[in-house]
This record gives sequence, structure tokens and C-alpha cells, in this order.
Amino acid sequence: MKFKIRYTDSAEEDLDGIFEYIAQDNFEKAIEFTEELRNSANKLADFPFMGREREDEELLLINSRKKVYKNYIIYYSVIGNTVYIEHIQHGSKPLNIS
Repeated sequence: MKFKIRYTDSAEEDLDGIFEYIAQDNFEKAIEFTEELRNSANKLADFPFMGREREDEELLLINSRKKVYKNYIIYYSVIGNTVYIEHIQHGSKPLNIS
């Protein structure tokens, strides 16, 4: 069964920020890398439980998981037959939920 993928507004903002940061140095690389991040997240449609369960004490949600792609962490939840991409952040940064 293939799951649906939904990006939250926060995840879209994260992708925009990643794009803008990389585009300062290399516009083409920014396009390429954000597409790679999306492709990695979209693979969760076929394998939604491939990522590790999250261990964040204040964010213990049912089926809340994370997947690493290069130096970035894709935070997501699985609810029913939908994978919600919640945030995408560089691994050196703490998860910022605001």
C-alpha cells in the first residue's frame, strides 16, 4: 500500500530556507539539493516506517519519526495512510518548533 505524502507549512518554510541559504552561493545547486530532499522525503510513501522513532521528550507523538538525508533530518509522522512531513532541518541545528 502506498501512503500519501503531505508537507506541513513548516516543512515548506524549512525547504524555502534551505533553498535560500544554498542559493546565496549556487542557485543551481539549491534547486538540485532541495529536489533531492523532497525525493528522499517522498520515498516515505513506499516505506513510511523506514525512519527511526523520535526520542524527543517534549514531542512524543504516536508514529513520530525522523529520517536522515545527508546532513539533514526529515521529521515526520504517520497517521492512517498519510505521512506528514513536519520539518526538515540541518542536523547541526536543534529542532525549532515555532
